[in-house]
Amino acid sequence: MKKEITILTGRIGSGKDFECEENLKESDKYFRLKFATPMKIAANEIFTGIDIEDRENKNKLFEIDVNYFIKIGYNSFINLLKLEKTNENYEYFMSFFKEYVKDDIINISPRIYQQVFGNYVARGVDDEIFIKALKDEAKDVVQNHIYITDGRYVNEVNNVASLSKENFNVTVKYILKYKLENGVYKTFNENIDYHESEEMNNNLERVGLEALNKNDFSIIENHIKQTFDKNINFVYMAKEWVEKISLDYIEVRIPKIVYESENS
Repeated sequence: MKKEITILTGRIGSGKDFECEENLKESDKYFRLKFATPMKIAANEIFTGIDIEDRENKNKLFEIDVNYFIKIGYNSFINLLKLEKTNENYEYFMSFFKEYVKDDIINISPRIYQQVFGNYVARGVDDEIFIKALKDEAKDVVQNHIYITDGRYVNEVNNVASLSKENFNVTVKYILKYKLENGVYKTFNENIDYHESEEMNNNLERVGLEALNKNDFSIIENHIKQTFDKNINFVYMAKEWVEKISLDYIEVRIPKIVYESENS
């Protein structure tokens, strides 16, 4: 019997972590993995004694001794990528953090550190480094259902789909959180993060809101077909959904008000 992998995606605050945690509470058949685990480990080594998962701490600037930062951060980079310690690799690593250095102190938040370390430093050397680590972990998991809650890049999501050839069923569930004002569907949070790591989820939100407002769900279907691997079962879920629409291998779950207006 094939194991299940569900990649939960959505903008920050959409509820993907909550949904995963609720399922983990219910059964020991579920297991959670993250693409960002190597980044989290690296960040925890830098921000010792600080809960980097705390929402306030994530965005808070901390003052860190630059020599300590270099020693720990550079070693994390070398170990993760399995590189040699050379002047070239040192200069490469530090080039991404120089703007945060003042005198002998580096001012940086856990979120910025992870974005820079993961998206630019590590992926700049190998853009599949986190995919490889996660796929290796997934093969060793004994539980029948794996949840991944930090799918942010199209290439990462599509690459996980290759596990469908290795005794896994892969499903992506995108969670659209919205607010309804005067009959218009809008983003739940207008403070949009335009960092490249949020591009995939921002685009999925954009097409979803357009589809809801136009009552045309082929907009979602076309975007998914153009973007994602067909070995992925895709579920697009608007919060407060009541009705399901099946579009080929794509399932769209829509809110009641749209369904009623469609049939009125």
